[in-house]
Amino acid sequence: MEVLQQALRVNGDSAKARTNLGVVHYRRGEVAKAIEEFQKSIAMNENDAFAYYNLANIFIDQGRWDDAIDAYRKAAEILPNESMIRHNLAYALNRKEASKEAIRILTHDVTARLALGRLYKKERLFDLAIRFKPNAVTYYALGTAFDS
Repeated sequence: MEVLQQALRVNGDSAKARTNLGVVHYRRGEVAKAIEEFQKSIAMNENDAFAYYNLANIFIDQGRWDDAIDAYRKAAEILPNESMIRHNLAYALNRKEASKEAIRILTHDVTARLALGRLYKKERLFDLAIRFKPNAVTYYALGTAFDS
């Protein structure tokens, strides 16, 4: 924490340092301070995907699903190939009963395919699950969904 605060004293315009400081505050349970740092980072650099991502994670914890979805979408626009962002966006969408959109997001993400089985089962889209070009990870996810 002290190192980040020193970095900000030297270079107060460092969005990355603000994002990292926000993460430290969040891990310490200082949620309001974390939100403030993420928002400062975004104000300095509107392309700070990780500030949006971390802000969205806080919104998830607070049950602010719409805000989380908006922040994850912004992060995904900036880093479209970041699997964890897409996975968390799909999770938030699924919680908001938008599981078909969550499926669309996850079908394009090889590392997120574990969640597909559960979503296909929820939407009763078993035929799509079977026609999907499966790999070992997908077979595992589908097996888990069909088994439960």
